[in-house]
Amino acid sequence: MTAVNRRRFLQITGGTAAATSMPMLTASIARAAAVQPARRTGTIKDIEHVVILMQENRSFDHYFGTLRGVRGFGDPRPARLPNGKAVWHQTDASGNEILPWRPAGVPDLGLKFLDGLDHSWNGGHQAWNHGAYDQWIPAKGPGTMAHFERDELGACQSKL
Repeated sequence: MTAVNRRRFLQITGGTAAATSMPMLTASIARAAAVQPARRTGTIKDIEHVVILMQENRSFDHYFGTLRGVRGFGDPRPARLPNGKAVWHQTDASGNEILPWRPAGVPDLGLKFLDGLDHSWNGGHQAWNHGAYDQWIPAKGPGTMAHFERDELGACQSKL
């Protein structure tokens, strides 16, 4: 097996969706995480590389919205709905408020298929609602408010 350098690490993690059956992925991440930082000055000057993880907003929130250091559900300045509530206080067609929820009680949750959301132009614009951001449930369904927590993601990763 080829030694894992930074470039190879990014190739492996970037291809996670296509390579979820690769058992070396978990080992590669573990090796990368074990590398001690080169602290020379103890300042920002020690940073050599910045990795930017990009996902569509809901996917990012589903997987990382509750993790430490992420401006997700703990954001002190979230977008506000027209009624003044934080953007994650979405309502369905009947006016019932649906907050972010965890699909609890499903074994191997991350290895199960969860229905995809509407990714159409019209669906996206309906959810956006001219900047009101208050039509996510009618446009995409209640699954748009589902999310995972760290222990659930770690359990899934150990199965790969």
